[in-house]
Amino acid sequence: MKKSILTFVCLFSTSFGQNSAHLISAFESTAAEFNVPADILKGIAFAETRWQHLEWAEGDTASCAGMPRAYGVMSLRNDAWFGNSLQEAALLIGQSDEILRKDFAQNIRGAAALLRKLYDELPVPEGTARGEIESWQNAIASYSGIPQPELAHQHALDIYERLSRGYHQFGIELNARPINLPPLRQRVARIQEQALQEQTQRLSKKVDQPDYPGAKWAQAYQDHWYTTGYARDFVVIHDMEGYYLAVISYFQQSSTQASAHYCINGLKDNANDGPAGEITQMVEEKYWAWHARCWNRYSLGIEHEGFVSNPAWYTPEMYIASAALTKYMCEKYNIPKDRNHIIAHQEPTCNTHTDPGQFWDWDFYMQLVRQDTIAPRVTSTPPAGRVQVFESISITFDQRMEENSVELNFSITPDIPGSLAWSTDNRTLSFRPNAYFEFDSSYTVTIDTGARNYLGIGIDQDGDGVASDVYSFSFQTVESDTIPPQVTSVYPANNQNSISLSVEPIIQFNEPLDPATLSGAFELRETGGAGVPVTGLSSSSGFGYTRVRFRPVSDLKALSQYEISINQQAKDFGGNSIASSQTVSFMTDEALTLTGAIIDALDVIGGWWQPGTSGSTTTNLVQASFGISTDTKKSGSGSGMLTYTFTQSSGGYIREHNSSTPSIEGGSIFGAWVRGDNSGNTLEYWFYYPGGAGYIVITLTPINWTGWKLITMSTSLVPLGSGTGRRFASFGVKQINGAQTNGVIYFDQLTVGNAITGAEETIPISVPSNFQLYQNYPNPFNPSTMIRFDVARESRVRVVVYNTLGQQIETLVDEVRNPGTYAIPFSTTKLPSGVYFYRLETQGYSETKKMILMR
Repeated sequence: MKKSILTFVCLFSTSFGQNSAHLISAFESTAAEFNVPADILKGIAFAETRWQHLEWAEGDTASCAGMPRAYGVMSLRNDAWFGNSLQEAALLIGQSDEILRKDFAQNIRGAAALLRKLYDELPVPEGTARGEIESWQNAIASYSGIPQPELAHQHALDIYERLSRGYHQFGIELNARPINLPPLRQRVARIQEQALQEQTQRLSKKVDQPDYPGAKWAQAYQDHWYTTGYARDFVVIHDMEGYYLAVISYFQQSSTQASAHYCINGLKDNANDGPAGEITQMVEEKYWAWHARCWNRYSLGIEHEGFVSNPAWYTPEMYIASAALTKYMCEKYNIPKDRNHIIAHQEPTCNTHTDPGQFWDWDFYMQLVRQDTIAPRVTSTPPAGRVQVFESISITFDQRMEENSVELNFSITPDIPGSLAWSTDNRTLSFRPNAYFEFDSSYTVTIDTGARNYLGIGIDQDGDGVASDVYSFSFQTVESDTIPPQVTSVYPANNQNSISLSVEPIIQFNEPLDPATLSGAFELRETGGAGVPVTGLSSSSGFGYTRVRFRPVSDLKALSQYEISINQQAKDFGGNSIASSQTVSFMTDEALTLTGAIIDALDVIGGWWQPGTSGSTTTNLVQASFGISTDTKKSGSGSGMLTYTFTQSSGGYIREHNSSTPSIEGGSIFGAWVRGDNSGNTLEYWFYYPGGAGYIVITLTPINWTGWKLITMSTSLVPLGSGTGRRFASFGVKQINGAQTNGVIYFDQLTVGNAITGAEETIPISVPSNFQLYQNYPNPFNPSTMIRFDVARESRVRVVVYNTLGQQIETLVDEVRNPGTYAIPFSTTKLPSGVYFYRLETQGYSETKKMILMR
């Protein structure tokens, strides 16, 4: 049975605020930009970080072993051992080191630029031709920064081996691809043989005599250990906060003030791949390594590949290999096999370390060390009531189970196609039917006698000491549903006007529908005309709803009437259709174009940051990421895709910043094509103006549409300041209470021009019909705010600020202004907190409003 994998995302000392779809988009678009194979970028990111964006607190520059930190999803470096790839990459793409540390998309761009440079400078391996994926071997080895050639090239080989196999766990989607591996392995073998000869001459111990049988030998730097100690009473478990070969490399440098007896790999990707993680010994057991400060002279230390914040590194192969090593040392030195003597690095009081962290499975580890023969049992209980036909069925064990043996011995009767998924600790197995269970039916789930834990012990459910039990239970599905579903909402609403020509209709029902019945249930047609071909039919369901979306294959006609028909083909899981077919009519918008200069086509990530990089984004209230989509675009080769989730019902804000800040001078209108998600949240534009107190934020419109819309504004809303250097800075999305908390918004073709053309006429920039003074924004403020007003005709205009005593504080404007809408900054660092008033005075019109300054 084909299995699916439950994903797990970690947000701790390292951050991963984006999902695999965003990373894949960034890998693909960056690969095209710098002409680097996307699979090379994906493979490096897997080997170095497991696709996790590494971001460290200020001042946190080294791991518990003193190993220099790597930065970002591409593990860029800035240290004396592995080199300064971070600085070099930042320079190549014109960004700062800080941005590459914080922004995963810029981190990938910088890495790709550096890889391209290395590829162009270095010779390709003998027997390969430029353009072949295997020809990147030397560039990958150099990129790693590992100074030992044998380790650097082994690391490159590991990446190729992984690309040949693929990987689909923990949210990582790395598809297998053909790689000509034998020549790569032969090159690495030659380099390693040469290094082996040099090491044999240099080292005090022969390289083929590790203490632990089966381990490899790679001595730490000479004398980086104590030759005398007090006892061997403890085994200390560490994680590397890095990847296997890099740590081995680091322990061999002269300046390192750390070492460990053993290092263990999480995944082996070389030609001799075995069932257990590879073990490398670096300090002889007769010495005391430098790994646990005050406990060094009492303990043996084992380093494990990975980071505390990501369970993807801690594989069963690693646990099995490490536990066997620990068992061996405990028996050799009479160390008790308990948690008082097999300890985490975080447990000695003389340090502040956290490894191996919360994801280390101590129960499983100690079970392996002790070779615990306690048989597994199922601890979950069968469903107490009737099960919905679309629900999944889960079984939880009291210990970690070996995946393959359980899956091979899982069955459900009557047989129904479905998928199996494991929890990250391999204790809970879930079955989800591909379609759905039958109504009012009985099913039996069975785990047969071949299911085993990692010690090969079967299930003893009845506790009789015989570990060969069959575990089974039955459940009953809900009775047949006879109530028809109802349509609860449709976008566009009936008789709604100004609908995008690329509208994506959304139809919501009041209960889950059978996905197999949705195709052909909806029709889009021009009123009185033929049907319109549609594509992208998708649905999402939960308890109490199904939401269906689709879109026309090509843009609709401008200023035309269309109809959406919902027929009775769509059915719920009981086979019920809606009571009667429904039709919704709507009118499309004009075919608008902003004529002018495109200041950012959004075909590449360029200077766009990730939302969390901006201090204005409420990172505690939102999860968001930005990337380039090549599938959904208004024109060109791509568009900017902002995917977001507000984690609370209100208070969230997203600022998507463009560090290149393109100029908006040279036109009276600024606009961008925005593909909305009908969320109801508010769209804003941010601008920088010279001599100002910061940025001006223009609140535009609720995002209450789908499809592409041209969202424009007058550039006169942006103050001239002290010059003509006004520039676009950011998009903003402000969360509105009651609006949708998640969605996807696309941006394309930022343009500055002087005319918006429609289907039949040129539409001039709007001129206010009346004088008007608006409420300042923000309000309350500290220390700056913006005051906006409309001028209906050429007039002398005064804008003055007063205190509560009526005393004039400052005159902001006193001059003749042409018709238009204006925004004037008011900033103060001297006035105390309190209430102030601002007043607009023109010929025949005056208005006063209140504002609040809060220190």
